[in-house]
Amino acid sequence: MSLGGALLGSAVAGRSAVAAMPLVSGGGDASKDGSIRYAMAMKVKYRKHKKVVQLALLGVHPSNRAGVYPGPDRVVQLGIKILLEGCNPNEANHEGVCVQEAPPEKRAHRPQFPEEPFETMTAFNARHCRGSGELRECFPEPVVQYGTLAHSHLLLVLLCLTHGAVWPGMPDQLKEKLLDRNGAFDYAAVAGFDPNIAHLIDHGLEMEVLGHEIYLEEPGAAVAISTVINETSSMALKTTEITAMASLAGHVVVEAGASVAGQVNFESVREKLRHELGAATVDDPDFIQIFSFCISLGGKKNKFIPEILRFATIYVNSELRSLRLSAFEAINAVPGAFPYVKTGLVIRAYRQDPKHGVCPSPEPAWGKEPPRAKQAIN
Repeated sequence: MSLGGALLGSAVAGRSAVAAMPLVSGGGDASKDGSIRYAMAMKVKYRKHKKVVQLALLGVHPSNRAGVYPGPDRVVQLGIKILLEGCNPNEANHEGVCVQEAPPEKRAHRPQFPEEPFETMTAFNARHCRGSGELRECFPEPVVQYGTLAHSHLLLVLLCLTHGAVWPGMPDQLKEKLLDRNGAFDYAAVAGFDPNIAHLIDHGLEMEVLGHEIYLEEPGAAVAISTVINETSSMALKTTEITAMASLAGHVVVEAGASVAGQVNFESVREKLRHELGAATVDDPDFIQIFSFCISLGGKKNKFIPEILRFATIYVNSELRSLRLSAFEAINAVPGAFPYVKTGLVIRAYRQDPKHGVCPSPEPAWGKEPPRAKQAIN
């Protein structure tokens, strides 16, 4: 068995074999200010120039929010807000950052996760949007040359308005003014309704362009820049438990493969993710709970966490639904032989009615006796 397999195992007949992991002390004491300094230093090091980039050349970068694609509900919510309140071009062009696509000769594999094949930004964006009703029209003929680390939701809003997307739940006052007889956006009507939106669509977004080398030489830097900008932007979501899960899922596999014993050191992973996720997230006392959860399901090596991330991208608007990191404590109490139950509990939790944007944590009773997924998950 491989070193990673010794820790992560594989799902066989619905069961997952996972070895014990040691939790050792140690690590740095980097602060939030340290994360900001790191992100800004990387921006300076890899900065090419600042220019206005046409929307047709832009897409979401795979490192934006650790690869968690903007959810369609959040895109629609932001778009309706902009249409109702008006578009502020100064805010739209404030702190825009994008990364050049890597040249073909440097696309052998993903630099941070060598076992994964390289995926172009064109393919990444097309894959995430083609199955989404709200975002399906964003990239009709994609040739993405720059990937955004900031303003990604705004970019998708503008692409939807440009290419005639169909959004559910449109307010009546907008339906009458902006939609054609098929319920799709009419670009001419949108342009007449808000000239500022039309200007952004016609001219593009102002972006600080970073060289493709940052993705190849410092792959964690792009995630760190995305995190820092999103933490300070009024138009962006803060770092979520979904982003943390996406980052952890990849790193536990890499860490296990590099370890002599095939075991994952919590402190080592936490310090590696400090710049990517921010100190507030990794220093949360319950960060170890989501770490343990990712370990128990085999990170990205098995299908369970990728399935949760796919569900969250499509159905979870993190501005309206989130889970506390402590919610994973009850899930971790479920025996490791029941990975489908663990997966189902996360999805079930996100389906519960939130209170002040936070969904209820799974009941502690789940860890007290062997659960029966078919009878209990609803």
